[in-house]
Amino acid sequence: MIEAQRRDAEARGPIHNTFALVINGMVSLRAADKIRFFRQEYINALELGTNATFCYVVANRWISIRLDILCVIVVTLLCCFVIYMKGSIDTALLIMSLQVTSDVIFLFSISFRMYAEI
Repeated sequence: MIEAQRRDAEARGPIHNTFALVINGMVSLRAADKIRFFRQEYINALELGTNATFCYVVANRWISIRLDILCVIVVTLLCCFVIYMKGSIDTALLIMSLQVTSDVIFLFSISFRMYAEI
């Protein structure tokens, strides 16, 4: 994941560099009729950057899917436990355990995704 972020940042560098060159030298580029050259250079850099960004997004989605599957398993096991303990424990406590667990799992999932994006 960190490698994908690094490649994404490295791929964005030439895009910003080419864009800054074109903006700063627009008069000279028009005079020398070199806009097509820089346009093609910008498109090539943009395509490379898009590929790196796509790899980063795919890695992030893969981690998210695995994390969501883990959360579904935990909630399913808790639901089975709640159904099994229905007559033994007060219903309000079982409902509260479901609610608290779902909130904790949601916050865990969000915090892990935020951590992975840093």
